[in-house]
Amino acid sequence: MAIFDGIVVGGTTAAALIGIGDFDLSPYRIFSPRRINSRHTGARFAVRRIESQDVTWECGLPITRMERTLVDLCLDLEDPSLVRNAFADAMMRGMETERLEALVSSCEAEHGRRKVLEGIRLLIAEWET
Repeated sequence: MAIFDGIVVGGTTAAALIGIGDFDLSPYRIFSPRRINSRHTGARFAVRRIESQDVTWECGLPITRMERTLVDLCLDLEDPSLVRNAFADAMMRGMETERLEALVSSCEAEHGRRKVLEGIRLLIAEWET
């Protein structure tokens, strides 16, 4: 297995690769702990620190796990109905809601985006009832 250097496929690209929701594979969404400058129009880069426990390896690529992917979809302001569909798919595939809740709390503190992530808390509550 390769060593995780913090650069990971995430967001809509990760959702498409892991099969949750209905997102396009490209433009490729890539996260890094530090800024990456690129003129490549087929890729979008963002600075995000992703913990190795939130990464899975598929075909040699580091990809965010379902829980982290859902959080990133919210942080990227993706359409809430598409996030809802991805959430339902992830739940059907055995997503760990405890890890999702921990990530939401962590990202609220780190990014100060409580309102953006509020939707995930509502989805979890709806699913559990």
